[in-house]
Amino acid sequence: MENREKYVMKEADRLYITHKYYNPDKPHDGYKRFTYLGHDCDPATGLSDAELRAKVHELAGSQPKELDHAVAKAEALALVFDNTRIDVSDNDYFAGFHSWGRVIFPDYPERWQNELFNSIMPETRDLMNKLRAAGLSDNWLDYDHAVPDWDAIFRLGFPGLRQRAADCRRKNEEKGELTDGQKAFYDSIEIAFSAMLRLIGRMRDYAAQRNGEKFPKIAKCLGTLLCGAPTDTYEALQLMYLYFMFSESVDCYQVRSLGNGFDRIIAPFYEKDLKSGKYTAAELDDFIAYFLMQFYAIGNYWGQPLFMGGTNPDGSTKYTPFAVRVLQLWDDLGIHNPKIQLVVGESTPKDVRYLIYDIIRRGKYFTLVGEEGARTSVKTGFDCTDEEAKDFIVSGCYEPLVRGGTLIENGYPNLAKLVSVTLRDGFDCMTKTQVGLHTGRKFDTFDDFFAAFEQQFKNLFDTLRGITNTTEKYLTFVNPAIMLSATKEESLIRMEDGYAMTDPKATTLFELNAYGSAVDALVAIKRLVFDEKAVTLDRLVEILDNNWKGEDALRRHVLADIPKYGNAVPESDEIAHKVAALVPKYILCHRNLRGARFVVEFHGAMEYAWQGDLTEATADGRRKGEELSKNASPSVGSDKKGATAFIRSCTNAIRPEYAPAGFNADVMLHPSALEGEEGLIALDALMTVYRKRGGIDIQFNVVSADTLRDAQKHPERYQNLQIRVSGWNVLWNDIPPKLQEGYILRAESAVGM
Repeated sequence: MENREKYVMKEADRLYITHKYYNPDKPHDGYKRFTYLGHDCDPATGLSDAELRAKVHELAGSQPKELDHAVAKAEALALVFDNTRIDVSDNDYFAGFHSWGRVIFPDYPERWQNELFNSIMPETRDLMNKLRAAGLSDNWLDYDHAVPDWDAIFRLGFPGLRQRAADCRRKNEEKGELTDGQKAFYDSIEIAFSAMLRLIGRMRDYAAQRNGEKFPKIAKCLGTLLCGAPTDTYEALQLMYLYFMFSESVDCYQVRSLGNGFDRIIAPFYEKDLKSGKYTAAELDDFIAYFLMQFYAIGNYWGQPLFMGGTNPDGSTKYTPFAVRVLQLWDDLGIHNPKIQLVVGESTPKDVRYLIYDIIRRGKYFTLVGEEGARTSVKTGFDCTDEEAKDFIVSGCYEPLVRGGTLIENGYPNLAKLVSVTLRDGFDCMTKTQVGLHTGRKFDTFDDFFAAFEQQFKNLFDTLRGITNTTEKYLTFVNPAIMLSATKEESLIRMEDGYAMTDPKATTLFELNAYGSAVDALVAIKRLVFDEKAVTLDRLVEILDNNWKGEDALRRHVLADIPKYGNAVPESDEIAHKVAALVPKYILCHRNLRGARFVVEFHGAMEYAWQGDLTEATADGRRKGEELSKNASPSVGSDKKGATAFIRSCTNAIRPEYAPAGFNADVMLHPSALEGEEGLIALDALMTVYRKRGGIDIQFNVVSADTLRDAQKHPERYQNLQIRVSGWNVLWNDIPPKLQEGYILRAESAVGM
C-alpha cells in the first residue's frame, strides 16, 4: 500500500476527549454507557445530575395525569436542556454537556413501560417473560434503531425543522380543527426544539466568552447552527454530533446511522471547503478526526454505525476522496468505534477495495455489505421499486434499509432451542414448562421430525406476531419520538409519531439466533436416530438431559464424523436451506400493524451467549450453557474447510430474499492467508464470490489462535487488539474469558481461504 504521513492528534486533545464521557481509567460497563463518569462541566453553567434528576422527578409528579405523553416528555426534555451543565473546551471542536445519561428515562419511558406491562397487558408481559426464561425468544419494545431524515436535518437545521413543523401545523389547522393528540404532537416539537436551540445558544455564548485557539471557531459554528443550516464541513459535523447527542442521551432514541451515507452527506461540504480554500486539508482532517473520536470515547459496546460507499444511479462509484480520507483517519487514530460499514459492488474502485482489505488484514475491522444481495433483500422486505432498492442505506449493525424506512426490532427467537423443544413435544426441560405445541415424541422418518419442527416454527412466530401486534400499538404511549418526528415531513403532514406511524416502510424485525447450531442439531438427529439408528429419539433426549455425561464416544462421533454447516457438504446445506425456507413461508408473508412486512435477519447480537446460558445440551455435541452459533455462521470450531467452503454453504442455504434485513457471515482467517499482494487478491476474490452469490453482510477476524492465547495471558500487551463480534468491534480485553474461548477455538480451525 502507498506510503503517506499518518495523522496524529494532539496528545492533550486526545486525552481530553477520551475522558469526556466516562473515565477510561476506571471500570466501565459498555452495556450501561448512559452513566456519566467523565470530566466535570462548569458548575456555574447548570445543575448537577443529581439535582437535575430530582427536578425531573418533581416535574413528572406535578404534571396532570391526563397530559399527553408527548407534551409531558417534551417538558422534561426542555428542563434538561435548560438546566444541564455545559462545556466547551480548547481541547475539542465539539461542544459538550453534563447530563448525557438519559436523565428523564426513569420518570418517563421506563415509568410508562412499567404501566403498560404491569397494568394494561400483564398477560403479554407474562408470556414474554416465559419465552425469555426458557431461552426461546427474547422480546421487548424497541427504540434502538431509529434513523432520522438526515437530508432534512442538513437542509433545514434545527431552526428550520422547528419552523417546518409550525408551518405544517398551520396548514392542517386551516383544513379543520385538530384533535387534542394532534395539537400535542406539534406542541411537543415546539417545546423540545425551542429548548434545544436555547442550549445551543448557551454553548455559543459560553464559547464566545472564553480565550483560546478553538473558541472563536466553536462560537461561530454554534452561532450558525443557532440560526439555520450548516454551511461548511465543521458546522455539518457539529450538527450531526449535536443531533446524535440530543436524541440518544436526552430523548432516549438511538441514532443507528450517522447520515444516510456519511460520505453522501458530508463530502459535498468537504469538497466545497477544499476548493474554496475556506479550510486547509489539515484543518479538515482535524474536524473529521475529532468527530470520529467522540464515538470512540463514548464507549458504546455495540458501536455507533456509520456507512459509506455504493453506486450512483449512473453506475459510477459513490466512493470519493473524502470517504478514503475518513478510512485513513479512522485507521490512523487506532480506534474501533464508530463501527464503519462499507457497501462494496461492481463499481467500487480497486484501490478503495485494497485499502479496505489492507486495514482489515491488520486487525481493524469493518462490515462489508454486498451491494447486489442487499438490493434484493431491500426490495423484498419493503416492496419497493428497483430504483429505491438501489438507493438503500445501512443501519444498526449491518441491516440494509430502504431510504426513509424504519426497522423496529421485535426480538431474538432461538432456533437451536426450537429444535430441543421439538424433541420434547413442545416442553422446555430447563424451566419445566410447556412452551410449544404438542407435536409428539414418535417419528418414523426424519421428514416427519422436520415436519414437527416446522409446526413448532410456525407456532412460535404466530405467538411472536401476536405479542408484536399487541405491544406495538403502544410505541408512542411509552416513548414519543419527538426529535425523530420533526425530521420526517410525512410524519408532520399526517400529525403522527414518526417512529410508530402507519407506513408500508415501517417493518418489524425478527433476529434469528443460533441458525448454525440448529442446522447442526437437525443433521445430528437425522444421522443418529434415522440413518445410523445409533440411538432412539427417547434415548437421545435422555442423553441430552444428562448433558452428554457418560457418552463421550457418541459425542466424539457427533463432533468429528457428522457433517456440520459451513463446510459445503450437500447434506448439511440442504437442511440449512430447508430451515431458511421457512422464513418466507411463515414470516415474510405477514404484515404488521403499520402495513409493512415482518422481516428477518440472521443475527444473534449477544444472544448467542445469553440464550446459550439458557439452552440445554443439544444434539450437535454442544453441552448445556455453552455458546450458540453467531449470525449466519457455523458453530464454534465446526468450519474445517476454509472460508470459501463456508461462503458456499451460507449462500447455498440463505437467499437474500429470505433475509430482508440481512444475514451476516463471520469469517475467521489466519494472518498468513492474507500476506503480501497475494493476500489482497485472495480477499478480493473471496468478497467477489460472496457478493455474486447473493451474500449481504460479511465481517472478518484476522488473528491467530496463538496471538489470542498470548493475549489471555498478557492482556497488558494487547490493549488495542480488536475482535469483531456480531456487527461491532470490541477490544479483546473487554470480552469475558468464557467468550474469548469461542474465538480461540474458531481461530484454531481457521485454515485460510
